[in-house]
Parts: sequence; C-alpha cells; structure tokens
Amino acid sequence: MNIARIQSVTYILVGSTLQFTGSVSKLIGLLGFIFLIIGLLKLAKNIDSVGASGAKIILVGAIIGALGSLIGLIPLIGIVGVIIACIAFIIEIVGYFVLKGSTTIGQSGKTGVILILLAIVVGIIAFIVGYLPLMGLVAAILTAIAICLLLVGWMKIQKGLIAAE
Repeated sequence: MNIARIQSVTYILVGSTLQFTGSVSKLIGLLGFIFLIIGLLKLAKNIDSVGASGAKIILVGAIIGALGSLIGLIPLIGIVGVIIACIAFIIEIVGYFVLKGSTTIGQSGKTGVILILLAIVVGIIAFIVGYLPLMGLVAAILTAIAICLLLVGWMKIQKGLIAAE
C-alpha cells in the first residue's frame, strides 16, 4: 500500500474542508489552503502523469486562492480578494477536469471528482445566496451540503488510489 497516496488525500481532505469553512473565518481558510497545498504536492508525486497534471493545476488554483484569502483580510480591498478567489475556483475546476482523466484514481476516483466539482458549484451558489437578505440559513445549508460532497468526493478518490495498489 502506498502510504504517501493516502497521506496526500488526507491532507487534501483536511485542507479542502477548512478552505470551505474559511468563509466563517479567513484565518481558518488560510490554514486549509496550507493543508490543501501540502496534500496536492504529495498527490502529484504519487499519481500517473495525467493525474499529476491535474493536481498541479489545482495546486496553482489553491495558491491563488490562498493569495485571495490573504488579500481579503485587508480592509477596503477585500473585493479584490473575492475576485482572485473566483479566478482560483475556475483554475481549480479545470484541474479537477484534468484529474478526472487519471487512470490511477479508477472509476471510484472519477466519481469523486464529479462530486467535488458539484461541491464547488454548490459552494459558489451558497456564496451568492449568502449576500441575499434573509437567506443566511439557506446559504449555511448549501455550504454544509458542499462540504459533505467535498468530503465524500475526496474519500472516493482515496478509495480509487487504494484500489490501484
């Protein structure tokens, strides 16, 4: 069993979860980006070339997202951080589509990638809905759904990586 593959997804699970909950606290979100980046670096070293390319694209998106979160902490220019975060999401989506082509993650992992992409879409919808008056509860429920989809998606990728052994 390739422990490095399992560790990579564990870091990604923690980082992705903290990244999504980062809307609650920017500092927690930044911590999530650190774990996500560590996990993606490990994953890129322990997967086929197509998967490594996808992981590296997601990594670029994660780094840009971390930068956006950091800028979002600065008063009066927080909107710039939001714009950067949107760009990061687009880059990550491209990376996930590339990762889906990996043979190392198997069919289970490909299903996991679809769930992660769905989580990103639901997360974006939750972000937008959160700005509407009296829709905070709906945004919170959508965010919880996105986090669950994200967790299940990465666990399916991990299952695919384990099965590839």
